[in-house]
Amino acid sequence: MASRGRVRLADLEDERVLLFSREFAPQFYDKIVSLLASGSNRPYSGYHIQHWFTVVALVSRGMGVSLVPQSLSRSKFGNVRYLEIEEAEAAHRISLLWHRDNQNELLALFSRFSANRVS
Repeated sequence: MASRGRVRLADLEDERVLLFSREFAPQFYDKIVSLLASGSNRPYSGYHIQHWFTVVALVSRGMGVSLVPQSLSRSKFGNVRYLEIEEAEAAHRISLLWHRDNQNELLALFSRFSANRVS
């Protein structure tokens, strides 16, 4: 699997899929669980993981595989390979949030940059 550039969710059926605990990010957790349920896989629940980097650290130690936000692929964590998921429904919606009274002139620039980055 690691030699490929992309992977299908069905390719994960015989893998131990690591995932953080639901209370850490319920919406993202539920999204991953529903993606895995479209096949016959479920996340491994033997660990109480609270942070993304713990997930990546466990993967780097050969403890399993995981579905993580694409932003983590920019980290230079050793001994892991990031592959894209082929299924379109693997995309996750994100939002940019700021205080309504924010007068920082860089906000508009940052907003445009962010919109271009995720589209």
